[in-house]
Amino acid sequence: FRYKPFYQLLIPNFMRGISNGILSLVPVIGYYCGILDKSSTAVLATLAQIATLINCQTYVYIASKKLNGITALVSSVIMLIAMPLMPLGNSATWFLIIYFIAFFFNIYISNAVPVIIAENIDYNCLGQYTAWRMALFTGGTSIGGVLVPILLDSIGGVGTLLVGGLAMIPCGLGYYLFDKQNKKKQGS
Repeated sequence: FRYKPFYQLLIPNFMRGISNGILSLVPVIGYYCGILDKSSTAVLATLAQIATLINCQTYVYIASKKLNGITALVSSVIMLIAMPLMPLGNSATWFLIIYFIAFFFNIYISNAVPVIIAENIDYNCLGQYTAWRMALFTGGTSIGGVLVPILLDSIGGVGTLLVGGLAMIPCGLGYYLFDKQNKKKQGS
């Protein structure tokens, strides 16, 4: 608990979890908005697998260029834009396309974060740090999931997805700044 990077990335890790919790309940949000049904939800799961496969193939390039911080930042901005757009078309096809985009960039963040950690956290602290980082992320994911029905009833589907997109911004910005700060230290 005395390790400075833990505090620097406490909010980014927790907020990433909240965003992830909301994104993981997209089928519920789609049902709530009257856009998704059983068959389109099955397509949603298939799209998630396709996005994961394509993303992992393209991430190889990003990792080789050491662009993880900027990838986290840009991906969080794209998620902020994409997530609340899902229900706006009031069409299952539109919803699924925008979900694919949001999920795809969420995976970029999920790949970039551990790489940034591995490159910048002291090896002697890495195991403990990762355990606490994941505890924050998992706690945030649980809270995000619990918030979905409350948010749906109070601000609707677009508002709920907007909260999910906004929650990812501290993660992208935090990890971008952390990575940039550490690259500057390593370069000098």
